[in-house]
Amino acid sequence: MVPALLTSSPCPARSPGSSDKLGVTLLERTSRKVTLTEAGAVLLSEGRAILSAVAAAERRTQQAAQPRPSLVLAVKSGAAGDPSPPAPT
Repeated sequence: MVPALLTSSPCPARSPGSSDKLGVTLLERTSRKVTLTEAGAVLLSEGRAILSAVAAAERRTQQAAQPRPSLVLAVKSGAAGDPSPPAPT
């Protein structure tokens, strides 16, 4: 069972767009409600996944452009307080 769509304004009897390009019926319309078909539910789910992936790609791209702070520690071998023994020569 696919959910009915709530709308505050009447839908046109025929709306051009994806259903024409795909060659499938996406919505079932009656005088009282508009309901997604199984194909419409699949397209809605896939569309949401695509939008989520695009948003994640934008975030990752922006993060990649940001400089990352780094910390470099250097310890001289054999220095006071160095727990490692000097390297053999």
